[in-house]
Amino acid sequence: MTTLARTRSQDRNLGWTLAVAQLLYAAWFAWCAYVTLAHAADITGHWYLPSRDDAYTANADIWADWPWATWIMLTAPMAPVVMALSLIVSAVMFVVSYPRGHRALTMTLIAGAVAALLTLVVSLTPPVQQIIGWVSD
Repeated sequence: MTTLARTRSQDRNLGWTLAVAQLLYAAWFAWCAYVTLAHAADITGHWYLPSRDDAYTANADIWADWPWATWIMLTAPMAPVVMALSLIVSAVMFVVSYPRGHRALTMTLIAGAVAALLTLVVSLTPPVQQIIGWVSD
């Protein structure tokens, strides 16, 4: 019985997986935002927030010769949904005391939840929605 109790208390793979997934998705989202802005700067010659039908890229084919377009189109619109679901799972984990007794797991889950919350908030701001509209146009 001691072995079973010790194994169960040490088995926290789901928590680690969730926290790492939240942190990686937040980093991926930030990288996608940077690549999108860099692509807009490459087309126009200066850094700016692109929008649908703007003066600089209205007639440009922004998808041409851009290998990251598909990945960014899969990531950007789904970010609010993915981050909201991961926040719900994190909240349930904290409510049922999943990381109890594991300080490193608790801190990592908090960091993942904060990263998910920030990504959710940023992905719903008007400038990011404007960029998503530019990419999908």
